Amino acid sequence: MEGESRNHQMNCCSTCELTEEHLGKLFRMIHNGLHRLHNKRMECHNLTSPQAEILIFLMHVPGQQATQKQIEQYMKLTNPTVTGLLNRLEEKKYVKRTVNPKDKRSHIVVLTDESRKILSAMWEEIHTLDQKLTEGMTQEERRQLFGYLKIVLHNIS
Repeated sequence: MEGESRNHQMNCCSTCELTEEHLGKLFRMIHNGLHRLHNKRMECHNLTSPQAEILIFLMHVPGQQATQKQIEQYMKLTNPTVTGLLNRLEEKKYVKRTVNPKDKRSHIVVLTDESRKILSAMWEEIHTLDQKLTEGMTQEERRQLFGYLKIVLHNIS
């Protein structure tokens, strides 16, 4: 009986067994699944999901450059974590860091020509993944989901 109980607990991760009481677990499962899929799609560019997110962020900011502090705030990550991500991106020749002329204690992070070569393909991969997330939903359902998720994010920020 004890073995059956343990097997049941291990197999209880099916989405149809989740109830409204498992909202946090559902978000965690979605996060983990999304992270796994995103990493898989970025493998061909030799990137991890967070590294790709930094490149996409830089692609959309004016001048395609930002301070490390701006990246930390956008990613909601600590300085050491972002430093590690930027070190790896710099090793891959996807970003370049220079001393900020306005504040010698900070760095400006810019995209390189190497990263610009892959950004279009990366953006397509991300767009395809975003579409997969809401497959089977109507446009109205997508709009509502987005609105609800923004509220959830606001509630935990």
